[in-house]
Amino acid sequence: MTKQQEDKIIGDIITALGTYALGDIENSRKMNIMLATFILCSCFIDQMAQIGYYKKNNKIGENFKEFVRGYFGSRYDDELLYDSLRSRLVHNYSVNGKYWLSDESTYMNLEVVNNRIHLNIDDFINDIRTVWMKFKNDLENDNVIRARAIRHDKKFPVLRHSRIASI
Repeated sequence: MTKQQEDKIIGDIITALGTYALGDIENSRKMNIMLATFILCSCFIDQMAQIGYYKKNNKIGENFKEFVRGYFGSRYDDELLYDSLRSRLVHNYSVNGKYWLSDESTYMNLEVVNNRIHLNIDDFINDIRTVWMKFKNDLENDNVIRARAIRHDKKFPVLRHSRIASI
């Protein structure tokens, strides 16, 4: 594969993630659809994790947690994000009681209130934007991440904009 072909695939991945996925998060937030926005955030993190940490024998959960540790640092608990948001919220439309999902600014993001972690949607989106910018830079410049992303795209292609020719 030529460098130009690789750059095209990476460009498609960046468009899919930065325009479609992040754009849907921002649009759902503007419409004040809070739970849907949290679900989209979780899916976006999961998609970046699968693209950037794609390895043949890795379990999905391991990719997600490795991504959270690598890009969010210690600010977020990788196990808790995986269990509560990626697994329970996305698949069961619930959380395990550890998070308090809200759009209230009364409490600080990630502040523990009544034994639950306050997860503020606007702060969470801002953190995701920051992570996206770091990940985008790695897609463009880190040869290991680029190679994984291209391998992942061969097996699980990202959404690409295309037009159906009129008949």
